[in-house]
Amino acid sequence: MSVSCKGGHSCPHDYLTSLLQFHFQLLVRHCSGMVHGDLPGAIQWEFSDAAPWYLVARGGRAEVHEGRVAGPALTIRCSAADWARIAGDKMDARWALVTRRLRLSGDPRLALRLPALLEGKSA
Repeated sequence: MSVSCKGGHSCPHDYLTSLLQFHFQLLVRHCSGMVHGDLPGAIQWEFSDAAPWYLVARGGRAEVHEGRVAGPALTIRCSAADWARIAGDKMDARWALVTRRLRLSGDPRLALRLPALLEGKSA
């Protein structure tokens, strides 16, 4: 598997995995200490072109893990490339939802909190 990198060249799957690891570690930093109260459950990312990841936040501490969690409160489905564009403000999440490049299922209140959580703001 490969993804398109700068200059139109193909990037190896390991590169995509490294980018996701970096992104989710930043997400932990954004969410730790910023979450007032516990999240109602885990947030699960299901990527069509990469391994799944999930976030759990309890007591002001966030943890992220590669893999799947049982019974997530919110599931986000998209390609890893599209998630990178959304997280990097290169693709509008609302447009991605309307065009079905991004699909959400689960707790709608948690989905509404997602932008603030990703930006490291109190949610």
